[in-house]
Amino acid sequence: MDEKLYRAISVPVWMILLGMVLLFLIIAVYRSIRQCDDIWEVNADGTENE
Repeated sequence: MDEKLYRAISVPVWMILLGMVLLFLIIAVYRSIRQCDDIWEVNADGTENE
């Protein structure tokens, strides 16, 4: 009985965890790209890029 319960619970739990990890990865990459764009708008000497 424990094996049936484990199989019934483990697959949905793993799918939820995988979904959360993928969502976090997408958000982290998006924020990283967005922040890099903000940083590169100004040159090292303080003048703005055109």
